[in-house]
Amino acid sequence: MTRTSASTPRSMTRAWLIVVLVPVLVAATTALVLRSWRGQLPDPVATHWGSGSTPDGFTSLADLPWLGLLALIALPAGCLPLALGGRQGFNRRFAAGFAAGMAVFLGLVVLLSVNAQRGLTDAASAAGDIDGSVALSVLAAVAAGALAAWLVPGSTADAAAALEPIPPDAPRVALAPGERAAWSKRTRSSRIAYALLGGVLALFIAMAIVSGLWLTFAAMGILLAVALATTLVFRVSVGEDGLVVRGLFGVPRFQTPLSDVAVAQTVSVDPMGEFGGWGFRIGLDGRSGVVVRKGEAIEVTRGDGQRFVVTVDDAARGAALLNTLADRHRTAASR
Repeated sequence: MTRTSASTPRSMTRAWLIVVLVPVLVAATTALVLRSWRGQLPDPVATHWGSGSTPDGFTSLADLPWLGLLALIALPAGCLPLALGGRQGFNRRFAAGFAAGMAVFLGLVVLLSVNAQRGLTDAASAAGDIDGSVALSVLAAVAAGALAAWLVPGSTADAAAALEPIPPDAPRVALAPGERAAWSKRTRSSRIAYALLGGVLALFIAMAIVSGLWLTFAAMGILLAVALATTLVFRVSVGEDGLVVRGLFGVPRFQTPLSDVAVAQTVSVDPMGEFGGWGFRIGLDGRSGVVVRKGEAIEVTRGDGQRFVVTVDDAARGAALLNTLADRHRTAASR
């Protein structure tokens, strides 16, 4: 029987509210502020900057309040499926964080760039570069996205979600009554992933040179490098907390409690063929997981039938211990 955690509806509701309300509120606020500045701005207003920080795109005052409005309101359409679909807390947190972060970035970069033109008579000749404004908007967007993701509860398992016994043919380890055991391994990405990270950073340097927006691309490059670094190395642990997978800096974090383990087994994974790449992935067959390289992996089937995969060395021992501890948890819960 498939059961849903009590926290899942709450998590979905909060994610839905953030994904919908934050972009709409930012869009409305941006439009109202721009409208209130109409008497202080040149006509047209510079709204796009080319290489050398020179304005090369302009918008009339009449159209200015609508600048970015459609893009901001369109964000929920792209994020709602993740916010409402499935029971993966990570998906909902990502949707909320992305929607809130992008809304803040788009709204703030428009307001800061237009604010710099208040009191000017000719935006084409007097509007300066927006490097600092864009860099500040990037940092504010990251902070807003992180806050929004933090506000969305993760998915915690219902204690009754997986009460059926672990299948008798599932791998196990021999533990004496009362004996405690834990297993932990570090898994890291292949050299291809590190090469891709280096290529991305080189691209940002090239874009900074061409555009002249050094602050902007430095901020974006550093943030992207940190974000990618969290997906290159993971710590995989099995113990009384169930299966726990943590990124390099402790985030992202994925957990399958013992109460939610239906069965664990060892599988062989092809990242490109089955998941379309590396990192946190959702496969075509509905599986989700942390896939950092090709080879052996622990696959956990949860109480609701969903499967989570993590590639790691010595996966057979980790899966066997997870089944053993899940069995023990059921025995203790039934007393």
